[in-house]
Amino acid sequence: MKRWALLFAAFLCFTAVASAQDNPKVEIFGGYSYYHFDAPGTFFAGPAILADLNGASASVAVNPFRHLGLVADFGGYVAGSSSELGGTHIITYMFGPKVAFRSGRFTPFAQFLVGGAHIDISGISSSLAWAGGVGLDVNLTRHFAVRLPQIEFLRTYFADGATGTQDNIRASAGVVYRF
Repeated sequence: MKRWALLFAAFLCFTAVASAQDNPKVEIFGGYSYYHFDAPGTFFAGPAILADLNGASASVAVNPFRHLGLVADFGGYVAGSSSELGGTHIITYMFGPKVAFRSGRFTPFAQFLVGGAHIDISGISSSLAWAGGVGLDVNLTRHFAVRLPQIEFLRTYFADGATGTQDNIRASAGVVYRF
């Protein structure tokens, strides 16, 4: 009987260790990011502006629980010279919760972030920004994963009034390192 009790106790210990390995305490992401900027007609006292910006995004997620983490997300984007915003830079910095469903090879997640954004057009500098979206990490090893799609709706408020909101789309892909 003692042998079975010892075997059961060892099984519980190994199960707890294996479970802890599935939950990385810290995740660092870095990669390419596409930002579709969509401003309504009276934005900057002119016609509607649609611009596609390219850049990079990085985030750090701290995971105190198996399925719940806290994210700090940073992005930098630049509009191509041929777009309506030619050469304009946009920087985002947002923070919030992330829910991840860790199981085997795939880790789908959803997050909601709130923070700010900065644009380098004269007369307008910083605004409130929030983003909500989903993503999928494909786990390659215990420490490395590839983030295939991360698609988010990102709203900014660079101008006053009803037309002062920009409903944007952000898509990112890159590499995740887990501690």
